[in-house]
Amino acid sequence: MKIKKRFIAGAMALLIGCSTLFNAAVTVSATDNTSAETTVQEGTIETASTEEELPELAEVLDALDADEIVTAEEVNLTVGDTFDPAKDLSGVTFDESKVKVSFKEAVDDNGQKFDTSVAGTYHAAYCVEPVSGHPSYQVIRRIIVNAAEPETQSQQDQGGQNDTEDEGSGEDGEADPEAEEEIEAMMDDGVFLAVV
Repeated sequence: MKIKKRFIAGAMALLIGCSTLFNAAVTVSATDNTSAETTVQEGTIETASTEEELPELAEVLDALDADEIVTAEEVNLTVGDTFDPAKDLSGVTFDESKVKVSFKEAVDDNGQKFDTSVAGTYHAAYCVEPVSGHPSYQVIRRIIVNAAEPETQSQQDQGGQNDTEDEGSGEDGEADPEAEEEIEAMMDDGVFLAVV
């Protein structure tokens, strides 16, 4: 009886070991040495660097199921904001069980990499691979980094004017005669408050 259990346990261990090796061989052959992939578990997005150019969504839309379509909203930022297009998927709508989304790149029209310290319009490309085997495609997300708005002169003037206006003086900078009379009356009565 012990020999039978040990034989079954050994056969199962061999089977598990072979399945792991088989899975690794399939993965290596699938990557075909033309792309490097890095998995990011938190957002279930991967970073992919592929040499092949994927078609746009509009080109393969007829071959996809409705739940395999990924949409990406435009992002508006201000210079200095913190934003990582590879990890921040706010505004990107997709079903994780139907498609695998991987970040490809984010560049401006001149090919400069995404930088929140430089104002401009950037295009972030995401590769989408449907699990069903339907054609892969790419989605482009527009990211606009706006220059910081300087404080206007009229806002500064209004703030300065309100701070320097004195209640005890008239419009011409002279002391208010009514206030002077009140002060003299207080001095005569022996009540005088000094504010320093």
